[in-house]
Amino acid sequence: MGFKALLDREEISEKIKEIIHRELSKIEQIKLERDELRKNADFFKTIFDESPIGIEIYDSAGLLVNANNACLNIFGVSDIQDVRGFKLLEDPNVPEKMKNKLINGETIRFETAFDFDKVKDFQLYETSKSGIIHIDVLITPLKTDDDLTLHGYLVQVQDITARKKVIEGLTKSEEKTKQKYQMLVENMDTGVFLQDIN
Repeated sequence: MGFKALLDREEISEKIKEIIHRELSKIEQIKLERDELRKNADFFKTIFDESPIGIEIYDSAGLLVNANNACLNIFGVSDIQDVRGFKLLEDPNVPEKMKNKLINGETIRFETAFDFDKVKDFQLYETSKSGIIHIDVLITPLKTDDDLTLHGYLVQVQDITARKKVIEGLTKSEEKTKQKYQMLVENMDTGVFLQDIN
């Protein structure tokens, strides 16, 4: 074996070492990126699971894929399997005007009275709830960066029934107070004179 052949072997050996080192570095980088993705996925899963706001995820056809516990509680559902496949755009509790905006790709927000009797009448799903609750709903179409491809919908729901009742009670109380003052003024024996000083 000549000197040149030996040199060629050493050169080839060095090149192979460089290639192996470069490929091992790429593999290490991929592992780090995968670990980071896993951490992010776990972080978002925790947010989804622990959120006090009801969250629903629908696919691009508007079929329910997942819902968190807060959402299941709001709607009186014991198991996600009971509602998986529910059709967002066929929900009679979503106002038609809002459905049309959603179909056009707009993010929508609305407050509505949610009637559990409709759920039962239309046999949409099994629920332990009855009557009417008031909900605040935000629905966001999930699109790609180019804003052209729809991947699904993110729905966030809050039960605002207690807040509505408080506002309703305050409004009634205010009306009663106005009526009392009106009766007091109307039944006074003395006159009342108002003057605008401007």
